[in-house]
Amino acid sequence: SIGASIGTLFSELSVTLTQIYLIKKEINIFDTLSRLVRYLFSGIVMFIIVRVIGELLGVSVITTLVQIVIGFIAYVTIVLIFELIKRDGLLINELKKRNLFTADN
Repeated sequence: SIGASIGTLFSELSVTLTQIYLIKKEINIFDTLSRLVRYLFSGIVMFIIVRVIGELLGVSVITTLVQIVIGFIAYVTIVLIFELIKRDGLLINELKKRNLFTADN
């Protein structure tokens, strides 16, 4: 099963790199990668929180549900904080499209 995981990882990596190469003239790669850091940091913090919850509560269905809910809340909160500070990002841009967020907020 580890071999299948490694194969899947390299397959996804090759597809991602191919797609980046094919669209490199249409998007700013460096801008995209700088934004990636925000989401990567948010994911790492969420992982740590979920992992600690798992260690504290043990293995159960309730633990899994608690991890899902708290992990989601933690990730979205951290991403929103980053986006509000930068006034840019996926969530903020979507809210702007729907006129739910203005530059004055």
